Amino acid sequence: MKNKFILFLVLFFAIFLISNFKNSKLERTNGAIVNLRKQHENFLKNSPFKKTLQLSKKERKTMGIPPNKYFERQWELTMDPTTGKPHPERLFTLQESLRLKNIASKVPGSAAWNNWEERGPNNVGGRTRAIMFDPNDATNKRVFAGGVSGGLWVNNDITNQDSSWELVDMPQNLAISVITYDPNNTNIFYLGTGESYVAGGVNGNGLWKSVDGGANWSKIFGGITGETTFQTNLKLIVNSPSSIIGEYQVTSAAFGPRITSITGNLVLSDDSSLSPTEACNTLTNNSAISGNIAVVERGSCTFVSKVKNAQDAGATAVIVVNNVIGPPISLGGDDNTITIPSIMISKEEGALIMQELDNGVNVTIEAVDSPFSGSFVTPGIQHINDIKVRDIGGGNSEVYVAVGESYYSNSTPVSLLGVQEYGLYKSDNEGVSWSEVLLPTTVDDNKYVPNDIEIGFDNTIWVSTNNSILFGDGGGTILSSTDGNTFTVKHTIANGDRTQISVSKLDAGIVYILAELGSEGSAPIYLAKTDDAFTTVNELIPPVDADTGIPDNDFTRGQAFYNLMIEIDPVSDNVIYVGGIDLFRSSDGGTNWSQISKWSNNNNLASLNIPMVHADHHILVFNPEDANQGIFGTDGGIYYGNDLTNATLSTSAISSRNKNYNTLQFYDGSIGSNLSSEKLIAGAQDNGAQFINNASSGVNASIRVTGGDGAHVFIDKDNEYIVTSYVYNNYFYLDYNTGAFKYAIAENDDDGDFINPAALDSDNNILYTSGNNKIYRYTLNAASATSSTMTNSLLTASPTAFKTSTFTTTTLFVGTENGKLLKLTNANIAGSIGGTVWADITGDMFYGSISCIELGETENDIMVTFHNYGVTSVYYTQDGGNTWQNKEGNLPDLPVKAVLMNPLNSNEVILGTDLGVWGTSNFNEASPTWFQSQNGMKDVQVTSFDIRKSDNTVLASTYGRGMFTAKFTVDNYNDDDDNDSVINGLDLCANTPAGETVDANGCSESQIDDDNDGVMNNLDVCPNTPVDDVVDETGCSIFNLPSNNFSIETISETCPSSDNGLVIIQTVESHSYVTTINGTTYNFTGDLTVDNLAPGIYNFCITVTGETYEQCFVVEVKEGTTISGKSSVTSGKATVEIEEGTAPFTIYVNGKETFETNSPIFNIAIKPGDMVEVKTAVTCEGVYSKTIELLDAIVAYPNPTRGNIEIILPISEQEVTIELYNIHSQLISKNVYLIVYGKVQLDLTTIPSGVYIAKVLLDKPLSIKIIKQ
Repeated sequence: MKNKFILFLVLFFAIFLISNFKNSKLERTNGAIVNLRKQHENFLKNSPFKKTLQLSKKERKTMGIPPNKYFERQWELTMDPTTGKPHPERLFTLQESLRLKNIASKVPGSAAWNNWEERGPNNVGGRTRAIMFDPNDATNKRVFAGGVSGGLWVNNDITNQDSSWELVDMPQNLAISVITYDPNNTNIFYLGTGESYVAGGVNGNGLWKSVDGGANWSKIFGGITGETTFQTNLKLIVNSPSSIIGEYQVTSAAFGPRITSITGNLVLSDDSSLSPTEACNTLTNNSAISGNIAVVERGSCTFVSKVKNAQDAGATAVIVVNNVIGPPISLGGDDNTITIPSIMISKEEGALIMQELDNGVNVTIEAVDSPFSGSFVTPGIQHINDIKVRDIGGGNSEVYVAVGESYYSNSTPVSLLGVQEYGLYKSDNEGVSWSEVLLPTTVDDNKYVPNDIEIGFDNTIWVSTNNSILFGDGGGTILSSTDGNTFTVKHTIANGDRTQISVSKLDAGIVYILAELGSEGSAPIYLAKTDDAFTTVNELIPPVDADTGIPDNDFTRGQAFYNLMIEIDPVSDNVIYVGGIDLFRSSDGGTNWSQISKWSNNNNLASLNIPMVHADHHILVFNPEDANQGIFGTDGGIYYGNDLTNATLSTSAISSRNKNYNTLQFYDGSIGSNLSSEKLIAGAQDNGAQFINNASSGVNASIRVTGGDGAHVFIDKDNEYIVTSYVYNNYFYLDYNTGAFKYAIAENDDDGDFINPAALDSDNNILYTSGNNKIYRYTLNAASATSSTMTNSLLTASPTAFKTSTFTTTTLFVGTENGKLLKLTNANIAGSIGGTVWADITGDMFYGSISCIELGETENDIMVTFHNYGVTSVYYTQDGGNTWQNKEGNLPDLPVKAVLMNPLNSNEVILGTDLGVWGTSNFNEASPTWFQSQNGMKDVQVTSFDIRKSDNTVLASTYGRGMFTAKFTVDNYNDDDDNDSVINGLDLCANTPAGETVDANGCSESQIDDDNDGVMNNLDVCPNTPVDDVVDETGCSIFNLPSNNFSIETISETCPSSDNGLVIIQTVESHSYVTTINGTTYNFTGDLTVDNLAPGIYNFCITVTGETYEQCFVVEVKEGTTISGKSSVTSGKATVEIEEGTAPFTIYVNGKETFETNSPIFNIAIKPGDMVEVKTAVTCEGVYSKTIELLDAIVAYPNPTRGNIEIILPISEQEVTIELYNIHSQLISKNVYLIVYGKVQLDLTTIPSGVYIAKVLLDKPLSIKIIKQ
């Protein structure tokens, strides 16, 4: 059977698995749908984030709320309309189940011909908090890094700007927050997930471990452990009448006495006003109220007023009945004169009770042992702030994990994540089991929230803290322990919140502290140092950023809860680095500071000759062998510092290392229609609009054409212009060919979503964007745009999705947050006469928030998807919306963001979801079968699709893994190549042997392996083989050892002819092993070292006594080395790289010892004629020597250059011929130049920017690379 199409291949057991994890979405009557719509509208109207979504970025920072509103809006859009909240725990459960069943790696896209192709960008990274030098790399060049929503990556040479990052093959696209290793077994890595500093924006899935140096990973601790529930510390017990007896959830008030238990009869309040039961005025039924519990309804006046009026009437307590659907909320307010308790009950349950008041209702209000006063609670370890592994001697280690918490900030009711599980956890058996370390409690007897863990010079464990979300205390505290069991508080910062510490590697008493201060009116940050383990503490003056937009007393610019970094130089306690928006360095213990990076060239930053580094710093990791080198993690990915000491003097001391580090978080993407000059563009979180111009196949570099948070983007299908956007209604018109800015289409910060939905009508050059219950229409001209506003009584909520028709040039489809679908004909025409005609084509069963609208083969073929959990996510109509078909099929319960139909085959449809791409090959059936179709991108959130119709190339934008493309194709879809009666398009098993019976998927027993043991069902004698068991040819388990059970290391002879080589065998499991090496038989149960071996090849096998097992190895013991290396000379310095030889190396210049180093690469100041010699730690390895010749000293300056450049030629000739080539080896010029005082002047002002090669034609031609800026 031939390949069918590049986005689809159904796994034979995907149907069964997915159906098991499909959340129940009940079929509902039309009446029930109407009620759900109303309920959903009420939830949206009373969203926990209605107030904070209206705040500006500056206002949010002032309140300590993360400036990015995207996650809060996603909370609203993805909420389950039946519960009023999203359910990400369902997504984690599905993700875990797919991983365990191995579905995620075997779905459509798993074949080599069926991949999504990664497109980049390869030069811009996303937010990074986790970085680690590979402890198993002796060169200290191999580095691991984790994106907060982009998975784990590895770079094999961080020192080389051209070295690419490679994605580590992990089971899930994890939100990585921290990574470390075990010093006693450097093959063991630990990785933490979840970012606790962004208010619920990036939630994780526990702690993961690798035992093979990062190649394979498994989750060992934590993750979401249950459904999100509403919890409170009170309950209402109805004692009578019998019809409503039971327990009801209620919430308490911020004022009045604390409730323990109170019983009484209920009486409805009456103040004789137009709304008598709201109790906003003095009550008029005092005699009935006195001595009883008053019932009042929530309304227009404050809770305090209601309760005070009831108290004045003699009530013993007050029950407030909510007036909106959903859970009760805490009663806010403050009045010290209120002496009676008050509670709130939900609207639904309150209505039940109020209906029975005439029959007499008796209740008891009781306290419940719970820390929650009325909150949504998602249980489980979802945010790991830090991990440290402590060497306790004897080859043993202790693993410490700082488990944090998070919440959706400023929401009502509060949504809490992991607030019961936070704490310091410890394992002394490599993560097999865990126990919580009992830290001291706060002054109010609450748990501390651990944030930063450090291991001191004397092996003391230091822990700093965050404020508790639940209790609001405990931040700004530093604790320590010498035994890992008993911790003591060493220092408390007044008003402290998030606190970072850095401990000396040289002195047990030195600790630096950098903290966020939470109290209004105080300084925003706290910086201090102790020299004596907090016996005394000296507060330091923080550095001042040159950027005039950053306050002098706060280099984090109000974001210390988010971008807060401090590290001590491991070889000098006086050298300290801090980061916020920019980076700073002190060489005198924090007394004086130097700025060593800038995020832009605005205002005073323009004059600083320092590296340009992306804003918002999160981590610094030093090279283990050279503290003058380090790696920084920022909101813009990875940066490498090759000379931190001189970063104040050089723009190249810190530079980007983001090649192929494809972790950008894109909100939306677009692909150009021109095949000969492919253009891709996408809007990125905090990285603007990234434009790939003239893209080649595979991964490409991009340029940022507009800044800030990039949002929706469009490329005109007629190849005339590009549209990008910033947050809200800020849109920009750019040049099609270059991406250069031309003009602002709109600059409106007061309306629209943070990431505002929009659509471009390329035929009429009209941009439609969302507003509050309105649509903005911008007509685009070459130099400016005209605007108008579109409103209608049918538009009762904000638009969340648009689609301009590609069949008629005047139709616009609009989807809204309350689930309406509207069709606007003549949308390009203003006015009521002959103008736009509005029609409601909402499906009868729609409810939720519409995420995407797409068209099929005609304008009447409409697909609609929904953001929400708990709804039918996919609908389809073939008659323009008169009737709608539910196309949910077996799709699990997950938010859907995008939909697209194969233009060549209407039976094939793909979905972009919060768990990657899903597809179906039978969309036209009543109940389509959906499967994952995401190979190459993993299960990252897919935010948008765009299609280039000339060749049906699909662009997918992702939130954390950049951009991807793939193609829709079709090839003999309805044929049956293997004659098994299942057409190619539905046949999951090609080339079925003739005569074999197949199932509905076209698979016979000889093509199916149900237990994944590698033996097909027809030959498998032992079905249901346990996972990971090794089997024989009959499918039955046999004895086997882990693939990594043996670790073989060879050590060469120290010097030639010494015959003292070693073979070292290390084992994971203990058995009775036997091996023969060099004619000698060895019996061992654990590790084995064979010594005194001559150089040569050794073949040996290891067997296990009593088992039919053998594993063979071929190793080489190499001859003793002699020193070898290479060198080059640039700008008066010789760079020497020792390729063979034993460190440390001693360097001599002209016979005089200069210095000693462990690094195989080093620089030496020299002059022509100098003799450089290098000796190793082993005398018999010899001496490396190099005489510096005149030609070695040829240099070009300045390089890079903006025009004029000098080439220094210390030769006696008076002229020289120089050829200039571009990077493609094309000759640009060839001229004879005069040599004046040993220098040649070249004028490059007229040539374009780029890389060039100057070839100096001497007796021995010499080439110099020149960079023209």
